[in-house]
Amino acid sequence: MELEYYEDAVGDCVACGTDAAGSCYWIGMTEKQWATLRPYVEHLYPVSEWSGVRLVFNNLFVPPLTRPLCGPECAVKHKEMNDEVM
Repeated sequence: MELEYYEDAVGDCVACGTDAAGSCYWIGMTEKQWATLRPYVEHLYPVSEWSGVRLVFNNLFVPPLTRPLCGPECAVKHKEMNDEVM
């Protein structure tokens, strides 16, 4: 199976169901998932010219580890729904 990753969200919004393709909003993966995935995507990130350290950020949309949101309104709605559950 090949790893699929995107710079923007793909799929339907988990809060309202509309198409979230191209959105920069999504529900991220857990720290454990990121720690497992990180070695496979480190090569995608640049090395700092000042420190020589690779600048790796958890900013990829990787289905099904991350779930799409269509925009800021649904991001807030989803956070509020989560806060009520907790």
